[in-house]
Amino acid sequence: MPKRTWMTWMLGLSLVGAVGCGSSSHSGNLLGDDGGKDGGDSDADGSEPDAGHQGGTIPDGGKIDMCDEGGRSFFYVMRVLDIGTNAWVKENVDANAANNVIPGLNLDATDNSVDYVSAGMSPCGKRQDFVYPSATSPAYVGIDNRAAVFLADVSGLANIDVSKIIADAIHSGELLLLVKLNNVDIDVENPEDETYFPEDDACVNLDILIGGVPAETELAFDEGGLLTAGQTFDTKLSSYEAGKPVVQIFGAKIKDGRLRGGTSTKLPVELPTEGSATIDLAIENAKFEFDVNATAISNGVLGGTLNVNTTAQTLATYANIQNAIVKAALAGHADINPNATGTQCQDISIGLVYDGVDAVEGIQQ
Repeated sequence: MPKRTWMTWMLGLSLVGAVGCGSSSHSGNLLGDDGGKDGGDSDADGSEPDAGHQGGTIPDGGKIDMCDEGGRSFFYVMRVLDIGTNAWVKENVDANAANNVIPGLNLDATDNSVDYVSAGMSPCGKRQDFVYPSATSPAYVGIDNRAAVFLADVSGLANIDVSKIIADAIHSGELLLLVKLNNVDIDVENPEDETYFPEDDACVNLDILIGGVPAETELAFDEGGLLTAGQTFDTKLSSYEAGKPVVQIFGAKIKDGRLRGGTSTKLPVELPTEGSATIDLAIENAKFEFDVNATAISNGVLGGTLNVNTTAQTLATYANIQNAIVKAALAGHADINPNATGTQCQDISIGLVYDGVDAVEGIQQ
């Protein structure tokens, strides 16, 4: 398989799988108020989160908060998608950023800011976390995104420009991810105002869909090479099952213009590659957030986990690399879910960044 194909689908899967773990057919336990700026708006007891925004734990219980019917829907296409790495920060945020500044979210409610090796901690507890967007005054601490380091190692060995791969895939229409935000509150004082978008909304639902370019249509881009707003995108039939979106997220919340949600559900996803083969990965324990209004999704970050054993086997098979090599590389960065003895983590954390613009919903194709 060409490197472009498996890398592109791996990254596309990361976003679809991680954002969409709570689906209609794979219902999850949603993360609501988990505390901290990086995943919720209050602690479990209703108090304001502590300074440092360390956030809550990976959710492992709770009840799906189904939103009431009604409200309006808004439709967006993702025009920026990337693995959150230090290189991404230096290119897009701060050219002089310290090496520990990496986008992502706190998945384990800890801030490993010290060298736990010298402290004699077990291997699973020694991985140093990251901060964002700056080392001196971070809004997020305790970020878990070891995949960023793993990807940097792989990119250096294989000379792969992941950012370019993703941008090219979007530009060619191969990787079009659509977000449909449902049950958004209307303006009770002016219900006919279709441009209204609330700063706060206690419950919204999301559909994540794979997009397609309508027949006899060419994609439009701005001077920076990004998709322009207002374009029509069809949705792939593979995005639906029994007439409903396969990937649905229930009970997300908007506070101060920022939407937050998450799920502990494991979602196996199969995406086609060249020929009849598929890449099968599973993103777990997802938390996500982004700024949102009627016309744009911005400053999006997402955190989730990949199981080392299954991910290594999948990537080794489709990249034609020995499984032991990939597994060793992944295990060397694993930082989540210790084994029974606490000597080795079984999962590696991953973080993504993304932005989108408003779009028009087309037909199913």
